[in-house]
Amino acid sequence: MSKELCYVIEQISREKSISREVLIETLRSALLSAVRKKFGGRTNIDLTIDTKTCTISVFETKKIVTQVINKDEKFPLMTPRK
Repeated sequence: MSKELCYVIEQISREKSISREVLIETLRSALLSAVRKKFGGRTNIDLTIDTKTCTISVFETKKIVTQVINKDEKFPLMTPRK
């Protein structure tokens, strides 16, 4: 799919005279908004688009803590078993 995405971005860039970087950033912003909405508005989710391959990566940042209060933002510290 990334090859097709790169092709579409190139086509739009040429046809509409919009820089490739602007198109990729606009797409990134729209996709990020959609992903955050799908996951309940979490702000610890981010998204990147590789400018050469058009590969999309979505990731979530969580803090590692000993006691989890909010599972959407924190991850339990795993202690080794004895």
